[in-house]
Amino acid sequence: MKKIFIVLFICIPAISYSQFKIPNDTNFKCSHLNKFKYPDIKPSIEKSLSFELRLWTSTYAVDSAYLLRLTCNQKDIWKAEKYLINYYNNKIIKTEIQLPSNWNEIWDTLLVNNVLTLPDNPPHKNNRIIEDDEIPNVETAITDGTSYTVELLSKENNRKYSIDNPIGYFKFYSDSKPLKDFNKILEILSQIFNCKFK
Repeated sequence: MKKIFIVLFICIPAISYSQFKIPNDTNFKCSHLNKFKYPDIKPSIEKSLSFELRLWTSTYAVDSAYLLRLTCNQKDIWKAEKYLINYYNNKIIKTEIQLPSNWNEIWDTLLVNNVLTLPDNPPHKNNRIIEDDEIPNVETAITDGTSYTVELLSKENNRKYSIDNPIGYFKFYSDSKPLKDFNKILEILSQIFNCKFK
């Protein structure tokens, strides 16, 4: 009688740390932490986390700002939080955000749009635009708008990049790949966090 041996290979899913490959910024410093006290936000990544993304928004001439926070722990569980920051009274309102069931697909889209590797303040025609189509050859800079800062923290590296007025500039420089990517990122995050970017 022949004996048949069946070998079963059990595949245990593991976290793909390669998805969090971040170019290292040796001069990395967290934004706003010297001005505000966030009890659950630290200058470096928490031990329980494998990755953290922070998107700070600051609108000129307005006394409030947003902090959008995405974290992934070592069990590959994602979490999202939104902070509304009032500069006038230093008050912070925190809201837990329920991520959609297709979050992994959405994260893949963010990676495709280079959320981890976009350059800091990408150039686009010296950051100048034509504000009035009726006045040809007159160029002015956008001096009133929104500034965005993205902080990326992992177990290995940290980095930060900022982009000023990406929505306004993209109307004039739609051929700019960094602006196109960042505006897509803002579009996705605005839907996730239920907030409107300007």
